[in-house]
Amino acid sequence: MAATTTVDEIVERATELTDVTDPAPAHFLDNLGAVIDAVNTEAALTDEGIQGILYQLVPALRNRIEVDAYVAEHPEVDTTPLPAPIFLTGLPRSGTTYFQYLFDQDPRLRMLRTHGVIRKVTGTHRYHLTNRGRELIAALAKTQEIQQVEDNRKTAP
Repeated sequence: MAATTTVDEIVERATELTDVTDPAPAHFLDNLGAVIDAVNTEAALTDEGIQGILYQLVPALRNRIEVDAYVAEHPEVDTTPLPAPIFLTGLPRSGTTYFQYLFDQDPRLRMLRTHGVIRKVTGTHRYHLTNRGRELIAALAKTQEIQQVEDNRKTAP
């Protein structure tokens, strides 16, 4: 018989990994239920396969809970304009580092470094963010940086 898991198990494990005191993941439990239903009825996974699914879904749900809590505590993040991002991609040795250095000279631009994507530290809390959470926090940080640059220009002699 194939191994299975439940939405409740994933929610319980995710809740154990977060400091959020009142996690409310209800608004996406239907979608998570559809994924778990497919895993349980179609995938015929072994115990190791279920552990792999849990390894992916539990941290993702924890991230979602923490981002939701952060946005609830900081509603200004949701209303911060998010300008179109610039994606710098390229093959190795194609000049992307050079362009990164050029972009770094513009105070209006902010590079989202790998360490900032994987683990974002905000205040005393550590947040493991979804893509939307990363976008919102990056937009807020960029807005604050631009404001700081403008304030510095106004007060410069």
